[in-house]
Amino acid sequence: MLVFDSQNRLHLPLTTFAREATRQLSPGSLKVYLYAVLPFFAFLDASRPPDNKSGSWNAEPERIRRDVAEYLEDDLGCVVRRHRHGFELVTVTGRSRANVGGFLAALKLFYSVMREIGCYAAENPLLDASWRWLDEIADEGDDTDDGRPLRMPDVSGVEAPRTRHRLTDSFFKLVGRDWVPQVIDDPTFPVSVLTGGHKLTGWGLREECVTRLLFETGGRIFEVTGLTLGDWANRGLTREATAVSKGSHGRRVKFFRFSSETATLLRRYFDGQRRVRDCLNWSMADYLRASWRQAYRSERRAAVSEHARNAAESKELP
Repeated sequence: MLVFDSQNRLHLPLTTFAREATRQLSPGSLKVYLYAVLPFFAFLDASRPPDNKSGSWNAEPERIRRDVAEYLEDDLGCVVRRHRHGFELVTVTGRSRANVGGFLAALKLFYSVMREIGCYAAENPLLDASWRWLDEIADEGDDTDDGRPLRMPDVSGVEAPRTRHRLTDSFFKLVGRDWVPQVIDDPTFPVSVLTGGHKLTGWGLREECVTRLLFETGGRIFEVTGLTLGDWANRGLTREATAVSKGSHGRRVKFFRFSSETATLLRRYFDGQRRVRDCLNWSMADYLRASWRQAYRSERRAAVSEHARNAAESKELP
């Protein structure tokens, strides 16, 4: 992956980061991180002195922190204020147009990678050096020296769980951004989505099958769109199909269950719209027969190899 600056020149720091960060991030996450930090590097290029040819990303940590705070306030519309312990509190306002948390996480990883490969000698400017001793002080409050018994750990179930949260090690700490999930309990919501889809240009059986599977199985989008005919055949071509899961690295570790109406639509899609675009013009039955023939040949080859191996061991070769 190559990254270019605002003047169409190769941006070596971000290109190096893209190469090194592949060990920690998936390709999709890496692109999200790069798009999150690209506007900040353009901001640095626009604000650097004319005689500074290398940019200001490798300045001392204090300078980087001032640039980040200025970028958060001027470009992202955040409110930044200093905490009494030295770190910065970032409040997202209605003017904020970007994912502020994603930007801070991406820039923090960028400097972590640059330090690991020796391209940035100073400490990570996005890390808060005081967070460790603050957490230790908070932990020391759990120990008692006045004769009372020590507190049992939360996992024991004996004590009421503590509400104190662990402090983050980020220098810029987002406040007021706790995500509260909103459950949609409208039973007519799937019908509304399908009805609206039928009004769209290009909506067909493929889109309807994917939408129905999402609602009926509760699977993630990549899990549903990654289903194959083999996944369905592995569960008997009825109302179930094996599927991958997050972190399974392509292994089929679970299965989905769906309605008989969706199974009927899947057969209609496979023998209809999909068959028209198939370069072989094969139906579902054609693919299943080819799969069975291949499995039969594999079993025959395995049986012949086993027979030859047994004959060789007994010295009764023909």
